[in-house]
Amino acid sequence: MSTESNTYLRRLGTWDAAMIVIGGVIGAGIFSTPSTLAQRTSSGWELLALWVVGGLLTLTGVLSYAELGARRPQAGGSYIYLREAFGQLPAFLFGWTMALINYPGSVAAVATIFAQYFCAALGLSLLYIKPVAAGAIAFIVGVNLFGIRAGAWMQNIFTLLKLAAIVLLVVAGVVLADGHLGVSLAVDPGRDVPPGALFGALLPVLFTYGGFHYLNDLAGEVRNPQRTLPLALGLGMAGVM
Repeated sequence: MSTESNTYLRRLGTWDAAMIVIGGVIGAGIFSTPSTLAQRTSSGWELLALWVVGGLLTLTGVLSYAELGARRPQAGGSYIYLREAFGQLPAFLFGWTMALINYPGSVAAVATIFAQYFCAALGLSLLYIKPVAAGAIAFIVGVNLFGIRAGAWMQNIFTLLKLAAIVLLVVAGVVLADGHLGVSLAVDPGRDVPPGALFGALLPVLFTYGGFHYLNDLAGEVRNPQRTLPLALGLGMAGVM
């Protein structure tokens, strides 16, 4: 097959693609959702079960995106799928909604949360939150201007740092439990949580698991997409769970 001159360079391998999946899923939600789940459950086992159930439900979406990405390995992700299935108008509206509302709002929210933690860690005034958030966005844009490899390296490093932070939290929790881990997993008789509350608690879990679809937006830059996309989506989601 001849290579068109207007296509993207396919430079992302399986490792890079899996890091994009993990980095897309692990965001600010994982650091705030557990407290909400603890309010809606009566034991640690129920809380852990929610993460497993939510992960399995999300896996169905991951498998669907793996198939879509293998069939249409082009940059654009959901835009491409909507255009092929429903026509130009729904895809156009979706694309502009993502470009003008969804993605800018998501980036601004994540940058603001980062700035809040950053200023709190350094003891800076709240007046610095907006400048720090804007500076973080400008930094990421600047790195990506150097090409897909520079962006991939930054993504990989930041994803490993996020994984290290979560591992540190888990280890600290186990150490602080100091032999009382079974108590936190046992049912609390003082908490009367109705069974239906567990279904409502699945919503923040599914929200936290969202973000795996970002890889399909970059399908046009993935090497051997028919093999790499399904493998990276599966490995990335399994790693997150």
